Order: sequence, then structure tokens, then C-alpha cells
Amino acid sequence: MMFIADWCNVCLRKILGYKTPEELFDFELDKIYAFYFSKSLQPVIVI
Repeated sequence: MMFIADWCNVCLRKILGYKTPEELFDFELDKIYAFYFSKSLQPVIVI
């Protein structure tokens, strides 16, 4: 069963712009991490 799931996640999809679901998932995670860390690493100015 895991073979089928893995196979589905590495197959290119026309609807996804010929990217794999795995590639798009990683891309979306990268965007989330970039947003999160860009907000948390900004210096805090206390007046």
C-alpha cells in the first residue's frame, strides 16, 4: 500500500503544472517557514 502512495506522490501532474505533489508540498512548507522566521527574527525596538 505504501508503494502506491509513494508512487502517486512522485508522479508529475498536469493540473499541478507538471510538478509532483511532493515538490509542491515542500514549496508550500518553505513559504510558511520563510514567513514565520522572517517575522520572528526581526529586531524588537522598545522605547
